[in-house]
Amino acid sequence: MIIKEVKNKLFSVPFIDPTKLLFVPLEITDLLIVEIETNESFIGTGYLQPIIGRLLSVEMCINEMLKLLLIGESCLLY
Repeated sequence: MIIKEVKNKLFSVPFIDPTKLLFVPLEITDLLIVEIETNESFIGTGYLQPIIGRLLSVEMCINEMLKLLLIGESCLLY
């Protein structure tokens, strides 16, 4: 099975009941969803949910570095 496509999506999700972290209220949380599709149409999904944001840099690393390394490789190696 060869990796055909890597897609990611960044979401900001509001908390229904905001929590506090070190006296700072957390009203939204960021989620990064990643999908990897193979040439046999299998799709694997994963997500990252940090306590405090800054997912734009992670999304950029996936788009600019990891996609280039993964597409065309066998998913059985990882």
